[in-house]
Amino acid sequence: MASSSEPGGPRPHACVLCQRRKVKCDRRDPCTRCAKAQVECEYRDPLPPRRRRKKNSEATMADRISRYENALQKAGIDVASLESDDAQAPVVRTATRDNINDMDVTNAAARAPSAASDVARENTPRHGSGRLITKKGKSLYLDNHLWKSVSHELQDAEDIISEDESEKSAASQTQIGEDFNSSFLFGSRQTLTHFHPNTIRIFKLWNTFLEGVNPIIKIVHVPTLQKRILDAASDLSSLSPELEALMFSIYSTALLCMQDDEVEKYFEESKPTLLSRYRQCTQQALVNAGVLGTSELMVLQAFVLFILSIRLVYNPHILWSLSGICFRIGQRIGLHKDGSKLGLSVFETEMRRRLWWEVTVLDSTIGHMAGCESHMRPMTDTKGPCNINDSALDPNMKENPVESSGPTEMIFCLMCYDLGAWLSRHENLKTSSFDGLWEFLSSTSISLEHKDSIIDEIEGLFEAKYIQHCDLSIPLHLVTFVVAKSAVACVRLRAHHPRQYQDKGLPIPQVERDLLFRLCLSILEYTDLLFSSPKTQKFHWHIDFHFPWDAFIVMLLELRHRSTGEDAAKAWQLLDVVFRRQYKALNQRRKSALHLAVANLAIKAWSAQVTESERRQVDPLPQPQVISVLWRYVNRGTSSTSNSTSTSPAPFSMSSFMLNNNTTERSLRPAEQVVKSPSRVSVTRSTSGYILTKAGNAGSYNYNQNVQSLPLSSRERDSYPMIDGDHNLSDVNTMYSMDDSPMDWGQWDTLLQQFQEYSSGDMDMFCASPLA
Repeated sequence: MASSSEPGGPRPHACVLCQRRKVKCDRRDPCTRCAKAQVECEYRDPLPPRRRRKKNSEATMADRISRYENALQKAGIDVASLESDDAQAPVVRTATRDNINDMDVTNAAARAPSAASDVARENTPRHGSGRLITKKGKSLYLDNHLWKSVSHELQDAEDIISEDESEKSAASQTQIGEDFNSSFLFGSRQTLTHFHPNTIRIFKLWNTFLEGVNPIIKIVHVPTLQKRILDAASDLSSLSPELEALMFSIYSTALLCMQDDEVEKYFEESKPTLLSRYRQCTQQALVNAGVLGTSELMVLQAFVLFILSIRLVYNPHILWSLSGICFRIGQRIGLHKDGSKLGLSVFETEMRRRLWWEVTVLDSTIGHMAGCESHMRPMTDTKGPCNINDSALDPNMKENPVESSGPTEMIFCLMCYDLGAWLSRHENLKTSSFDGLWEFLSSTSISLEHKDSIIDEIEGLFEAKYIQHCDLSIPLHLVTFVVAKSAVACVRLRAHHPRQYQDKGLPIPQVERDLLFRLCLSILEYTDLLFSSPKTQKFHWHIDFHFPWDAFIVMLLELRHRSTGEDAAKAWQLLDVVFRRQYKALNQRRKSALHLAVANLAIKAWSAQVTESERRQVDPLPQPQVISVLWRYVNRGTSSTSNSTSTSPAPFSMSSFMLNNNTTERSLRPAEQVVKSPSRVSVTRSTSGYILTKAGNAGSYNYNQNVQSLPLSSRERDSYPMIDGDHNLSDVNTMYSMDDSPMDWGQWDTLLQQFQEYSSGDMDMFCASPLA
């Protein structure tokens, strides 16, 4: 109701904007401040004061005290003894310099705990004495003595949540960019109704989400959410803010599962354009839902999906901050406490478990990328989710569901949660927190035998619970099978990594080198299987986030010494397939020091293979197609720097990674600056592509690199980088040291960290412009 006053006279109270800003208002119409800011000046009558709660009668107080005494007696506490203790309690005096010592002596007996109190204190959990307040799907967990005391004194403890609702309502009514609950990070509220796709496209995105996102990110209950989405699609103007945020986050993650041509077919727009728009809409929808102060489970679900949709385009340090906000929201809602101890329904307890475990896995994974570690896990007592399908859950169920003994829709998620729980159980083996939960695997203070026994534990668990039950004809089971196998190989590679020998100044035993090679070969086979199988294509958006760079680097290191044999041929074939996929879209925007370093290492490993074949006078392996790409890529990087007259950084030096401190460092040089050798490699162009020819004492052989056979578009084929000039085999030997000097794993770790921090995001979370 608008405020009324005499025409021309001052208003009886300040305007809405000045009240919210807590500044003095001259109470004109409009007031000076609103006129200066060119915003609407609105006056509203203040809300009527709340009625004070009537004092309880003596009879009510006596009845309440009696109930409390009965509760204490049931808990094994003698109320009579408490009264006698109070009567004998010493008088508290004001502490002064003269009597403070007397106070310490007088109160010493009172401070000395009894045996019973010791037992009670030991049995009382340090965390878990909080209070959960729920109202209409919202929840707020209070784990602070002050807040808990205040909440018990409120006429209705739900008023704490109601105050948040009233603030949100007032902010949405004013529509002025002054909502300090979230605008300082995300921006002001805006209407998004006209940004939704039409009904048919909504159903397409929803079905895509069910096929490619929901099976591996189980944080929504499909039967209940599907009904809400179907209802909302018919009237988008009446969407609640929390459901709208979740729907836009579903659009964003669903698009990640779709191929470019599929997006253009159904939406008549390019995938990057549409994905960028829906990401921004999700961000705006989270603002509208008041994400930073939310008590809504659905808003947190939307926030988790939003973070998943931006993992490959945002800097890991930004993601780390966002995952921290996500973690704190979960803590505020009380997800870190198991719902069975909070009196929640069976359905709500299970959905909270699923969401909390996904939040912790997300926080740990992003923290590892950013070089940080979460220290908030020990405070949780939330049980793991049940092994049940969504169909076994119902919002009205009263009894706990019976868990399945076989695979369910939760198979992939439960496998990931078991891996996280296994890492957490062995946190006590860590010697530092630099490498997060994974640190104990790379620690040199733990014997390899002990590490292997720990890894055997998780391998046996995966085999018994998941691998043996997988039906590889089912896409979700195939992904679970491969990821479980690959995860065990990756943790074992981490435990046996060559860097531990460098740290001790010891050579790598041949037995260890054989094991490392087999592990890397397995990891690359699993990677190739995931990316080559049509069944797993819809999950590539998630797999791309976990690229096995360590296995690549160690494999290339070993190939310098394994030039012949079936294993070497198989390794080069796998490297070629996966390399070409990784470097397919290589351009200036994606060029990084890690790409250049791996390219150098690959060329060095291949030149070792050619040299060994020449020495043995045998035909070498067919040259991988990617070698030509990498050669051109490396030469482009070095020549562009040498021709530049600016004060740009020096060319990348592979010798800094290959040579130890006692070896003279040689920097990369353009090919024309290298002294020619009798053994030549020349490149000629034919109608079928490029032919790399070697002539020398060992005879001659050709490698036909047919560009036309590559899976490229005509535009990509025309610009596909190949060798275009004469190069010597000695050029490679001069540019890349062929000795057996140890790798500098510290610098490789730095490159990996810098690559993970590299971002090519299409928007800025903190400077997002309004949607147009």
